[in-house]
Amino acid sequence: MTLAEFMAECWLSANWRPVAAAMAPPAVVAVGCGAGVALSASPWIRLFCGIGLGLSGVMLIGLGALLGPRLARDGDWLLVRLKLGPPLRVPLEKVEVFFFGQGPSMTGPKAGEDDDDLQTQTGNVVVRLAEAATDLHHRDVERRLGHWCDGYIVIRGTHCEPLTKEVMTRLNHQLREFHRLQREGSARV
Repeated sequence: MTLAEFMAECWLSANWRPVAAAMAPPAVVAVGCGAGVALSASPWIRLFCGIGLGLSGVMLIGLGALLGPRLARDGDWLLVRLKLGPPLRVPLEKVEVFFFGQGPSMTGPKAGEDDDDLQTQTGNVVVRLAEAATDLHHRDVERRLGHWCDGYIVIRGTHCEPLTKEVMTRLNHQLREFHRLQREGSARV
């Protein structure tokens, strides 16, 4: 996460519970390997534990990146975090509305299958993009986190803060405020 991403205004937080659960095993390995490096007299054990410590550290850093907000505002951009690596950037002027949706949670025993009927359903945040912004109508994202196709960004409710009417109202209020300020700024020029 860059400093600019860190400083961005969080609009929709990630659900930290599944990430924390996934971080537990590498954290335990890191503690054990750290103790092995510090306490072992054998250079081979220290080497093995050092490698384990490094690998578990890389896993923890990668998983920690998933704790960043699902949606954040950085100036005129909406940052969308639906995959590892830097967030995808969408000009806020191209975002029309946020609304509730419903879809597969992607958490059940059939999480990789295409048949949505076999999935537990969850509430989702849907971001509708401007129809004219065809260059933004599709992006590859991590399927378990969401979906981005045909000008709609779907963020699975299992991977963000609990979705309530207040959350959706807040998102749309922030978007309306951005559009209002943008109109006032362009009227002055």
